[in-house]
Amino acid sequence: MYECLADVWECGDAEARAALAPQLLDDVLLARSETTTRSNQLAIAKLVRQVVTSSSSSTLVSASKVLSILVCLPKNAQLKQEALTTIGEALDLLGSLNDEDAAAQFKQNLSKSVDDVVKDVSVDANIKAKARTVRTRLAELPTMEEDTPDLS
Repeated sequence: MYECLADVWECGDAEARAALAPQLLDDVLLARSETTTRSNQLAIAKLVRQVVTSSSSSTLVSASKVLSILVCLPKNAQLKQEALTTIGEALDLLGSLNDEDAAAQFKQNLSKSVDDVVKDVSVDANIKAKARTVRTRLAELPTMEEDTPDLS
């Protein structure tokens, strides 16, 4: 199912994709990404990649939640590779959108997960290198400002 949706995603109407993307990411893929088979997890990663390539800043934030789960799933190098590639493409798109709030949320959602991949001793060296590159690019994004009470 996920592969079929990924295959036809680009063929759909742009307005329909924009309307469906947040619901697809937040309501379906986020819930299913941890609790499905490995082959479905890889298909979900490929679908997220299709959604990310033609999306808005709010969709990128939703995608980052799904990607933060997929990149950390153990013992699946191909899934990590696909998720890191998608994060890289999302970072490219995010830079062109000039939305600092979305960039900060994207960074907040993914920083720990990508850092965990870098620190994982069982991860392949090529994947670690890619994760380090992504971590460096994430560090360049703005950080969310925390609401602090005014004490004056």
